[in-house]
Amino acid sequence: MSSRTTNKPRVATLVRPENATALARLPSRGLQELWFVTLKKPWRTLALVPAQVGLSIRPLAEALSTIGQLHRGTPLQIISAEGMTVEQLAELTVSTQDAPEGQPGRLIVLEPITVNPLGTAVAMAADSALLCVEYGTADLTDAKHTLDQIGRERFIGCVALSRE
Repeated sequence: MSSRTTNKPRVATLVRPENATALARLPSRGLQELWFVTLKKPWRTLALVPAQVGLSIRPLAEALSTIGQLHRGTPLQIISAEGMTVEQLAELTVSTQDAPEGQPGRLIVLEPITVNPLGTAVAMAADSALLCVEYGTADLTDAKHTLDQIGRERFIGCVALSRE
């Protein structure tokens, strides 16, 4: 055996205990793959847009934030626009358009635009958007309307979520 071989660190020694704990809490493989799909187009702000009423996408934002923090090495900010007033949405739109370089990435959780059409401006100000539908119950009319309102070119993809 050469000294080169014996001096190679073993993979297990490269994982610090605090990182091992974080790895144990990682979201599912499917969500990890979704994270990397979102990176096909560069973004600093990603709007998560549900196509239907009653679909909670906050857990999706939290999972993507966890994966993103491990991948990027910096935390991602989650901003929930659910229930925001007109003034707050206008402020969020402006802050999204004027986000300075070097600012941590942001995930913006929106309400369906069928509930709050003002979320359209926020999604249009974001670098990219991700359409979120519920598997098995999605209304394709609402999904199509959302794509058309915000602009299909703004969407990086679509994710079908399950309540289970």
